Amino acid sequence: MPNDKSGYLARAQGRMLNNLILSMLPLLSFQRNTLPIIRTSLQRDKDDYIKVIGNFVSLELHTLMMIFDPAHKLRGRLYDNLETDLTAELTQILEKCAASLVSIVEVQEMILSRLIDTLQETKNGKHNNASGA
Repeated sequence: MPNDKSGYLARAQGRMLNNLILSMLPLLSFQRNTLPIIRTSLQRDKDDYIKVIGNFVSLELHTLMMIFDPAHKLRGRLYDNLETDLTAELTQILEKCAASLVSIVEVQEMILSRLIDTLQETKNGKHNNASGA
């Protein structure tokens, strides 16, 4: 009797695993197929993204300075090119972030391809260690 229960439990777990894999594969495939588009877009339009985000942050910085220092007393004590220098430094930071994002997408592409291959092999029974036990 105990063997019947353990065999039934193993088959049930195998079906659950197979159903889980079947439900995950379309989503993972969609993500894998979308990542090259995202990577290409980041590489192609990187300068545009940096320019837009840099302008936004520069304008926000200028606005905050006007709000917190409306009389220009505090900003008058700092050197004149503070906003320009901060904008240039921000652009360098954004360029490094964009390059990092491209690298992250490339790593995800590699991981997803291998994960999908492994899940398909498991679904097809090529790595079914539970049946041999």
